Amino acid sequence: MAVLCAAWAISSCDRNVPDNGPDNPSDTTQVTPGGDTTGVNPGVESITIDPGTLELTVGQTGQLKALAEPEDVTGYTVVWSSSDESVATVSQDGLVTAVKEGNASITAAVADVSAVASVRVKAKVQLADPEVGDYFYSDGTWSTDLATDKEVIGIVFWTGDPTEDDPSLKREHPDCTHGLVCAVNGEKLTSWQRNYKAYKSDPNMLNLYNGYVSPWIEKNTEYEGILTANSPDYTKYETLKRGYNNTAGLIEFNRQPGNKQWPINVAEDCSDYRKAVPAPSNTSDWYIPSAMELLIMFSEEAESDFTTLGDYTSYELRDLNNMYMINERLEGIEGAQALASVRGVDTDGNPLDMAFYITCCEYPYPKESNHYVYGLGVSDYISVMTTEPKASTVGLINDVTRFILAF
Repeated sequence: MAVLCAAWAISSCDRNVPDNGPDNPSDTTQVTPGGDTTGVNPGVESITIDPGTLELTVGQTGQLKALAEPEDVTGYTVVWSSSDESVATVSQDGLVTAVKEGNASITAAVADVSAVASVRVKAKVQLADPEVGDYFYSDGTWSTDLATDKEVIGIVFWTGDPTEDDPSLKREHPDCTHGLVCAVNGEKLTSWQRNYKAYKSDPNMLNLYNGYVSPWIEKNTEYEGILTANSPDYTKYETLKRGYNNTAGLIEFNRQPGNKQWPINVAEDCSDYRKAVPAPSNTSDWYIPSAMELLIMFSEEAESDFTTLGDYTSYELRDLNNMYMINERLEGIEGAQALASVRGVDTDGNPLDMAFYITCCEYPYPKESNHYVYGLGVSDYISVMTTEPKASTVGLINDVTRFILAF
């Protein structure tokens, strides 16, 4: 639900004596609590509407709450009304819907006590179609030229409809059909699952899931599995833009109390980033990129050059045009991090010559019983590879993450 508040002022009015009474009820009521008590005041002395001011765009909704004093009073009905329903309507539950540009007053009344909140409705901004390299802002808009009065939260690195690859994204965010955005920051050293050894050695997890998270997701959530290959047909999932589905499944894995002892650490980082950098309501929210989404973030040729990633043998891609473009756009933005700026160290403590990015895709190498996760090594070229989760259990946390969103 999108609620844009111009201010969080509280609007409150004390008791008054209007003409309406038990014989003149409004037709928009909310019973709170008890039966139909319209026009009856069992002792409410004042009402406060929170928030007292709403600023919405045409088509958006905003939730208002009516708080009665004293708090222990029961058996009354809150009557909601709008001064101009052509501008904004209000439901029996205090949900305001913006209809057209203008201003309206929303009243909440309990018999002879009322309060008023103000609503400003703005017209929808007609944006040009997004282009690769556009700045993406915290209000869900984008532009080719930097808008200095807005907060940049990302750079558009791909345009198109990502819901075509991701049924979960299509189901939960059907309007995210414009493209993908790379976050301006958030790079840090992380790992897939630092307690992977305990997870795989647990009898239940070993017998049910063989140390993988993907079958757990398929069994316990509405999301699809995150294995990039379930058969010798390696092209099944690995070239799809399906990071939203995979991240949602991983976050559900972490939410279950039984998995608290072996969480997926990169998914924890994603949850933390969502709190630190709230995504606009017209987006998917931040998620971990899939192998293909990560490739595209670094090179625009990735979609055409990689029809399949095959097994864990490394593939190289030399043209890092998207990475250079993103880093150029990030210059001068406060708090921004250049891509490939965070790197781990080797066993001697020396910086690695590559940044090792982690994806949200598991990979079962069919010739071995080992468990792998897709990654991407980046220096002056891209190397597609797989990594073993057990590498993060020996004291070296060298994987890097960079979150994206669909809009």
